[in-house]
Amino acid sequence: MKWHRVFLYFPLFCCAVSLNAHSQVVWLSPRPAADYLSLFEKNAPWERVSAQVSVIAMPVNFILNRPDGDLQKIFADMRRRRIKLGVQFMALSGRPNPDAPECGLGVEGYSAKGEPLLIARKVKRLGGQIEYLGMDEPLFFGHRFDRYQEAEHNPRRRGCQLSIAEVAADAAERIQMVRTVFPDVIVGEAEPFMEFGEADWRADLSTWFDAVHKATGQKLGFFRLDLRWRQAWRPRMPQLAGLLQKDGIPLQVIYNGSSPNDDAAWVREAEQRFKEFEGDARIKPESVVFQSWAPSPSRALPESDARTMTGLVNTYLKWKAQRGEVVKRLDP
Repeated sequence: MKWHRVFLYFPLFCCAVSLNAHSQVVWLSPRPAADYLSLFEKNAPWERVSAQVSVIAMPVNFILNRPDGDLQKIFADMRRRRIKLGVQFMALSGRPNPDAPECGLGVEGYSAKGEPLLIARKVKRLGGQIEYLGMDEPLFFGHRFDRYQEAEHNPRRRGCQLSIAEVAADAAERIQMVRTVFPDVIVGEAEPFMEFGEADWRADLSTWFDAVHKATGQKLGFFRLDLRWRQAWRPRMPQLAGLLQKDGIPLQVIYNGSSPNDDAAWVREAEQRFKEFEGDARIKPESVVFQSWAPSPSRALPESDARTMTGLVNTYLKWKAQRGEVVKRLDP
């Protein structure tokens, strides 16, 4: 993209992404390991950060596999801190066909047909309230993905390559399971944005947004970017912003690192990325998500240590304050 075109698009993007150009909502999604449960102790050392975090997002496997007592304690502490619960769930059960009889098995984004209802009922029974559902890359893995190329993956693990309408219908059925328990849940999604081809990502997203609206009766509550940061993501941003503005869908972005076994390096990379996304490019997403799937950061606490997950969020809060910007806390 030529520089003069970037300049022409820039004002639209600046204004389209967020209703409040100087405040973001913070989500926290640390990997459930090491001191994760310590986050939910009464005197856990993250008072400043916990007062600014609006949502903690948990993977479904954590909820399914943790003992009831652990989850009751977590949900009670989240209520005390006025932090909402988001659940990252697999939106697809798949539509196997003769050409791909096992499609979806062992593939990201897919899970057993009744799993969403099981999760919702367990959370409800233990005193939790699912406020947000984050679908795990349903468009990519349901529509685009064929099979894993990496040697460590079973080559029989294939995507179903459904039509966009079929992906939306599959997701809608599972979303409705959760809504029978939590009728007001807000549903959004994450997508590996740069995995979509340059020629058709706009058309695919536009069709997908319309299909979800038609299948569920509601627009997506957020669109979350899972970026490969070394790829050229910047040139796409103005057009994405215009598309999201047209459909009234808030933008989220995941901030993470790439060094899987080095806490300090992982955190430095994540810091560089939030400064790049919101600073140099002056991009203002509605929400930001601090998330890791890697062994790093190995600790969530304390917030006073910049190498931890809460320490990274603390660094973000300080950076925002230095710029005269604020973090917006969602109403309890």
